[in-house]
Amino acid sequence: MYYNNETKENCMKKMKNWRPSASLLAGAAALGLLVLLVPIVRIMRDAVPFSDDYGYGYFAKLGYLMGKNLPGVLMGVWENVRHTWWTWQGTYSSIFLMSLVPLVWGEQYYFWGLLFILLLLIGGVFALVKALVVDVLQGGWQQCLYIQAVTAALVVELMYYPAEGLFWYNGGIHYVGMHGFAMLLLASLICLSEGKKGRIRNGLLIAASMILSLIVAGSNYVTALQTFLVFLTIMVAGALLHRNIKGLLRLVPAFFVYSIGFYKNLAAPGNTARAEALGNPGMAPLQAILFSFKEAFSHMWEYTGWMTIVVMLVLLPMILQLVSTTKFRFRLPWLLPVWSVCLYATGFISSLYSLGHGGVPRTLNAVKITWQVLLVVNEIYLVGAIWQQRAGQKVLAADSLRGNFKWWVYPVLAVLAILVVKTCPNPVGTYVSYSAYYYVHTGDAYMYHQQFLNRLDALKGEEKVLVFEPYAYQPWLIYVGDGNQFPNQGNNYLLERWYGKESVSVATTE
Repeated sequence: MYYNNETKENCMKKMKNWRPSASLLAGAAALGLLVLLVPIVRIMRDAVPFSDDYGYGYFAKLGYLMGKNLPGVLMGVWENVRHTWWTWQGTYSSIFLMSLVPLVWGEQYYFWGLLFILLLLIGGVFALVKALVVDVLQGGWQQCLYIQAVTAALVVELMYYPAEGLFWYNGGIHYVGMHGFAMLLLASLICLSEGKKGRIRNGLLIAASMILSLIVAGSNYVTALQTFLVFLTIMVAGALLHRNIKGLLRLVPAFFVYSIGFYKNLAAPGNTARAEALGNPGMAPLQAILFSFKEAFSHMWEYTGWMTIVVMLVLLPMILQLVSTTKFRFRLPWLLPVWSVCLYATGFISSLYSLGHGGVPRTLNAVKITWQVLLVVNEIYLVGAIWQQRAGQKVLAADSLRGNFKWWVYPVLAVLAILVVKTCPNPVGTYVSYSAYYYVHTGDAYMYHQQFLNRLDALKGEEKVLVFEPYAYQPWLIYVGDGNQFPNQGNNYLLERWYGKESVSVATTE
């Protein structure tokens, strides 16, 4: 077939100006997320239990050995929750889930606990984004799925310390998992506050919000405090800005449950006992609040970085499409960033109050997730406010902005991502999926797991005194720690108690 020059020029022009559809972008984002998750799920098979996994799971194991059924396990878990609440900390729901470590049923089931944490995090992100994009802004499924997938990839790939967030059950469920529950709770509250009709729908949401309130109120103090403050904000905003009294009344049962649970968490005798045992190293309450802002600003760029900026640019086309059609009014746009910084800063208060510093890595996982989600929420709100304020101007009313960007924008963003891909998003390594692929591909993860299995054979053997060689393979992504040369201490003691040994230690490398 013959093509003249004019036809060729028209074809080139069409190709240059082609814009991918919202459905195509949403599908690509979802597929991209699935691809990123494959190596993460694969390397979870090579992760091994450590320290508090054996400590918190011990009562459940005793219940399992005595009863050999779920009631026996639950009796052991309840005893651990009760004992720990009185002697160490008030986080009753975290203690409950930490006690249910799959290690109780066998070391081969440890993987399923880690997968549960990952699904909780992604499910929480998906639910919260759906509530904001669909229920509040009345966006379409394409916009919702795109923002869900990109945001989920953001919080997973750039996790502050993934070894203690995704690949260690105890540290992961206590912080990352509970943040997932918190986002599920907030999603249910937003849906309830919107005041949509349907008795069955609202009844189920009220029941779900009450159960989730009970769980989140008894979680770590970063998650519990931040969720309580967001809960209050939703109620105040509903009452003052939207005057949605019916929606507000639907939140009362969950707020009542949350208040009682949060009080029980804070008032636990174990909190005082723990502070005394640690020598009260923390700050006074007012000092902790003031220093929390210092910590917040000092970590702000560390938690953002160039890759996060690129991700926010990737989100921009779909956000523009979303806000250009919504009937939601983006009022007081200056207030949200101020509120967000204050909420983010509260993530440091509990560690400053109890420990005197900003927090251990597993705590900072939760703080960083809060910051990342707030960045996405602020981007949507501020872009929406700018759009509504400038809607009459040609520069924002143009079809190129109201729809999707031209196709070549996305390769440009991909190049930007490649340019910054070697920047470290956390203190110890690179992005989670790449690291997972690397350690699986090189065999380091496999060798690390084999070392654990060799130890396990000895722990289940007849020898009562064991001295292990240190792990020769320590892939940073899944390696949490090891014992030391001193029997009856720390991780060594927990292994002795779990496997019935007289002495367990790890030889020094010297």
